Amino acid sequence: MAGEGEPGSEKTFKLLGILDVQNIPCARESILYGSLGSLVVGLGHFLATSRVRRSFDFGMGGFVLTTLGC
Repeated sequence: MAGEGEPGSEKTFKLLGILDVQNIPCARESILYGSLGSLVVGLGHFLATSRVRRSFDFGMGGFVLTTLGC
């Protein structure tokens, strides 16, 4: 059948159009750790201050820093 077993027929998942999660070995773990880091930082800041918008900003910063750090 056409399309089966061809090397170029695999679908890849690109995050933000640039990060190919399936072909970069550490990308999956970095994204997972980044999401966990954003949850911890954002929720921790919210519990400490009860400010929703600022907690979201801290959560996004935690995601970026954790993802780039991993």
